[in-house]
Amino acid sequence: MRWSCAGAHVCLAPFVLGLLLCLPTTIAAHSEDGARRWRFAFANDAFLRSDNQFSNGLTLQLHSPRASHLSATRGTPAFGKALARLVLPTGRGWMYREGWGLAQGVQNPDDLERTSIQLDDVPYVGMLAWTNSFIAFNDSEMIGLQTLVGWVGPLSFGEDMQRAAHRMLAVTPPSGWEHQLGNEPLLNVYVMRKLKLWRVPGADISFSSDAALGNVYTQVQTALEWRLGRLPRGFAPQLAAVGRSVEHDGRMRWSGRTYAYATVALRGSAFMFVMPRDGNLLRRGNRWTRENTLDPALLVGQAVLGAHLERRAWSVHAHVVLATDAVRGLGRIKDPRNEFGVISVEWQF
Repeated sequence: MRWSCAGAHVCLAPFVLGLLLCLPTTIAAHSEDGARRWRFAFANDAFLRSDNQFSNGLTLQLHSPRASHLSATRGTPAFGKALARLVLPTGRGWMYREGWGLAQGVQNPDDLERTSIQLDDVPYVGMLAWTNSFIAFNDSEMIGLQTLVGWVGPLSFGEDMQRAAHRMLAVTPPSGWEHQLGNEPLLNVYVMRKLKLWRVPGADISFSSDAALGNVYTQVQTALEWRLGRLPRGFAPQLAAVGRSVEHDGRMRWSGRTYAYATVALRGSAFMFVMPRDGNLLRRGNRWTRENTLDPALLVGQAVLGAHLERRAWSVHAHVVLATDAVRGLGRIKDPRNEFGVISVEWQF
C-alpha cells in the first residue's frame, strides 16, 4: 500500500524528538527488576470498523525501574516528585516507579466529507500532551499521581496526523479541520488507587478508582479489573485515549519468565467536563464551543478487553475499548459510540 509520508513526518516528529532527548538516559539502566521500559501505543477506531469521535492516537512512554523509595526513582525526564510526595504512601512494603509520556490524539465527527461546521456532532480536535506519573505499588495495592501539560488546536498538528493515518489506512480523508477547536494550553492532574479484592493461582480481581481535574478531563470513575492466565505479580497495564487516566506500569516481573494472560475491565465514569465533547474552556471565541447543540451524557460505561504477552525484554498488548453513548442524540449516525482498539509494544534496555 502506497501513501504520502509528508504528513507523517510532521505528526511523528514529537515522538522522534522525545526519543532522541531521552535516549542517553537508557544506556546505563540497572535496577532490581531489570531496566527502564519503553512503550509505544497506536490507537485507532478503524480496528472496530468505525471512524468518529476518538479517531487516532500515538503514545510514547518511558517507565523507570522500580525503586524502594520515591526519592530513588530514576531514568526518565519526569518532574513533579515533590507533588507526588504529598499523595503517595511511604513505609516498608511499597515500591515506586516514575513515568514519562508524549501523546498525540485526534477526534472527528461522523461525516468526514462535510466541509461546513457540524454543530450537532462532536468537533474536530487535535491534542498534543506531555505526562509525568509516579506510582507506589506492591502485589496488593497501587496508588498513582499524574500531571499533564499540552496543547489543543492547530498547533498540535492533529490534522496532519489524521490525514497521514487515513492515507495509510486507505480510508476517507477528513474535510472539516478548519472548524477544529481553537489553540489552548492543557493542564490536568490525576489521582488513582487500585486494590486487589480476590486472587487464586492464575486469576485475580482488582477494584480501581480515580479522579481527574483540569481542562482536558474533569471526572471520577471506578472499575473492576479481572486478569486470567499466567500472571506477573502486580497490576496489568490499562491503555486509554489521550488524557483519560494515569499511565502506569504496575507490574513486578521475574527474569526469564513468559506471561500470557487476558484482562477484562468494567468501568463507570461520571464526567463534569470533557474537552473533546464540551469544547474549549479558556478560549470561548471558538464557534463550535459557542454554538454546538450536543447533549453530553453524564455517566458513561466502558468494557476494556485485553490480551497480553510479556517477556523479559519485550511485551505486546492488544486492547479493545467498548462504550455506551457518550453523547445523547447521536443515534441518527451509523456508529454513535466512542469505541476503538489499541496495539502497544514494550521493550527494555
